Amino acid sequence: MKTSLMSLATGILIAAAAITSPAQAATVTFDFGLNGTSRASGVFKYDDAKTGVLAFEDLKSFDMTTVGGPILLSDGTVQEFPSVTYSLTDILGLSNRYFGFDTAARTIVAGTFEGFSFPLVFAAYNDIGSAGFLIDFFNDGTGAGSITEYTARYMDGYDRISMTASVPEPASWALMLAGFAMVGGATRYRRRATRVAHA
Repeated sequence: MKTSLMSLATGILIAAAAITSPAQAATVTFDFGLNGTSRASGVFKYDDAKTGVLAFEDLKSFDMTTVGGPILLSDGTVQEFPSVTYSLTDILGLSNRYFGFDTAARTIVAGTFEGFSFPLVFAAYNDIGSAGFLIDFFNDGTGAGSITEYTARYMDGYDRISMTASVPEPASWALMLAGFAMVGGATRYRRRATRVAHA
């Protein structure tokens, strides 16, 4: 009985440690698409313990690639533009930044800025037209907006935003499962009586 209680206590402690262990990095993959084709995509990570609306400064990492490729210009011509990739280090080096992600709703929170007719979704630039990118949101219920790539000098559009949160990291699952397994094992344990045979 004593061993059974010890096993049960150990299992509960391991399960509790798994639940209250230091926060892991939550990972979110995102994609801005146009007519079924990706126009800008990436992934960001943040501390699982953070709540509310996050800014770039709250992230552990951020990587985004604007797709580029052949873009139809306003004059009717098609021009090939390069793909550009941004990391969190690149973005924090730019003077103007906006990033809004609500950890509870797991959705983008667009922000309004003076001088812009549409709310911004993600943005990082030095001066308008110099370096960086600007993704705005038309806020018309269609999920549409535009992507302005200052570095590669083109403007693109999107009609769909997808945000996908990943499952917890394998280490977290392993620790929780080990704790629950020990609890289950302890509750099933039955001590067998020892019989002594005399000759």
